[in-house]
Amino acid sequence: ERLGVKSGDTVRIGAQRFTLRGVIAYEPDRAGQGFELGPSVLISKRDLAATGLVSPGSLVRYHYRIVYPGDPQPAIDRLNAAFPDAGWQINGRRNGAPGLSTFIEDLTQFMTLVGLTALMVAGVGVGNGVSAYLDTKVRTIATLKSLGADSGLIFRVYLLQVLLVAMAATVLGLVLGAVAPFGIVSVIGDALPVPPRMGLYPTPLLVAALQGLMIALVFALWPLAQARVTPAARLFRARVETDRQVGKAIPALIALLALAVVALAVLSAADRLLALGFAGAAFGVLLLLRVIGWGAIRLACAVPRPANPTLRMAIANLHRPGAATPQVVMALGLGLTLFATLAVVEANMRAQVDRTLPRTAPDFFFIDIPKADIDRFTAQ
Repeated sequence: ERLGVKSGDTVRIGAQRFTLRGVIAYEPDRAGQGFELGPSVLISKRDLAATGLVSPGSLVRYHYRIVYPGDPQPAIDRLNAAFPDAGWQINGRRNGAPGLSTFIEDLTQFMTLVGLTALMVAGVGVGNGVSAYLDTKVRTIATLKSLGADSGLIFRVYLLQVLLVAMAATVLGLVLGAVAPFGIVSVIGDALPVPPRMGLYPTPLLVAALQGLMIALVFALWPLAQARVTPAARLFRARVETDRQVGKAIPALIALLALAVVALAVLSAADRLLALGFAGAAFGVLLLLRVIGWGAIRLACAVPRPANPTLRMAIANLHRPGAATPQVVMALGLGLTLFATLAVVEANMRAQVDRTLPRTAPDFFFIDIPKADIDRFTAQ
């Protein structure tokens, strides 16, 4: 494509002319070759000598592929120890392409953290959704309790509803997540350095399903517990009476589920220390937003009542019983935190590129200049 040639045409490489016999669709170990100035060709060793390109001062690199039974790392360590000044570099099957492996690991870690962030934001949405749904069912719950339904039955019924919705959403997410790679590879598969091995992998799907369900439970249990412990008489006045103590069991269960989510995320992450730090930062953000929501309510209570009736009603609704001020602060705060984080990452990457790349770059450059000829080349 670059040279405008096809099979059967003749090209000159060095001092030798070659006839193109075909195009290789997939070149093994291409991803481990690193930077290349142009398309590669495959010729015999005898023809390489005929090109005249291999001469004193040329940059030539030889790669040997060796089949080694068992783990080659001990042999690699012995060779490196026996020949510390050798000019070779030995890579085993674990690090055949170190740069590519590092890139894939970093990308995997980044996608894992993005997924956990999305789950956390979705969990806040689950909690707000369950609270709003239960607010519409206040009279129904009060009626059921008046007819003899105990708190455990109320809790189980609505917990089952939440679980059914969460399971349906989880299954839909798993299906979309499992099908999406096939669609992406069909569109950009030729541009990937390594042909992906397509298939369905149960372990990542199972981990994702567990994380989704546990996140849903972490944020849904609190509003469910509040409806469970509220007496029937108070449920009829739930719009103005919101002081409902859920006891110690539900907070302990929420804490255990949150720890399970963190443990699962850390154990399944490539960089466990980074995942643990992310989990701690996420908990800190949630706690900070909760404190900010509480502070907004206290501030609204403390400010003097303005003369303007519209403004007075607006401020009063910020701290009225049952106000959604904490939930709104939590949702907006998490969303803005995510956007701010992405903006900071983008700014850092752009700054890194700006510092690395020169403002003006040459159109042509020369390589393979021996050190002894630098002055003569510069003078010309």
